[in-house]
Amino acid sequence: MKGLKGGFTGQGGGGAGVAYIEVGDNIQGWNDVISRLRGFRLSTQNKILERAVKPALQMIVQAAQENVLSLSTTGRYHRGLRSAIASKTSVKITKASKSRGWFTGRAAVWYGEPRRSLTGKGNLLPAGLASTAHLIEYGYNLTHYFGRKIAPRRIQARPFMRPAYNQERGPAEERFKEVFADAIADATRGSK
Repeated sequence: MKGLKGGFTGQGGGGAGVAYIEVGDNIQGWNDVISRLRGFRLSTQNKILERAVKPALQMIVQAAQENVLSLSTTGRYHRGLRSAIASKTSVKITKASKSRGWFTGRAAVWYGEPRRSLTGKGNLLPAGLASTAHLIEYGYNLTHYFGRKIAPRRIQARPFMRPAYNQERGPAEERFKEVFADAIADATRGSK
């Protein structure tokens, strides 16, 4: 395990921006708690960490969903854009294993591959609309409009994930520490 770190990264992992928490050995000031965590089996460690990480990142997800739903969008092709992005914003957990000794939780827009309707014709389905989340978060240069080349124009960024991370970082860290300590205490009581 590598320590506790959190942050915000740019596009990656299928999302517009990724707020993350990684947990490992070197949590400063938490040496006692980490040594108690090491006393449990790996599966119990994962349960404890999942119990603590999910609610912390869920606070960031909720703020990001509120932010994206409040963005202004115009045009008939943007009808479901905000709700598609909000519905694909969630938390994913990667548990530690013997070969990979760290536990990671990520909050991001998980949109996967854009897909068309079953007939292969028509507009992108809402899951596909979410694939434009990174363009909204970071802005982009518009060079083509419905297949026609146009004079390049900069479309300004309208971030929703980064402000959510910045706004909820402190409360999320406190929530993590609170639930983590409770989960350790519960696991210790259960193992006796």
